[in-house]
Amino acid sequence: MNRKEMVRELSDSLELDKTACAVLIDTVQDEIIAILARGGKFTHSHFGSFSTTIVAEHEGRNPRTGERLRIPKKRKVKFTPAKALKENINGQ
Repeated sequence: MNRKEMVRELSDSLELDKTACAVLIDTVQDEIIAILARGGKFTHSHFGSFSTTIVAEHEGRNPRTGERLRIPKKRKVKFTPAKALKENINGQ
């Protein structure tokens, strides 16, 4: 499912116009991104948790040339599914 299809589904389910649903999706997405950018964690009890981890600076290699290079430290987004989500997907 892509964003356009999600907007349509929400519009049908909530009986709202598509523009309002698009704004709703964008606002939720922006808030989650802001939480993660501050180093916080977003948890939805029946869905899962989004958090960030820091990957230390390390040495890498350019696969094309074999040249060694330094890869700076960075934040990565991590998603941990909730037990309820896993059970729902697996039909338990």
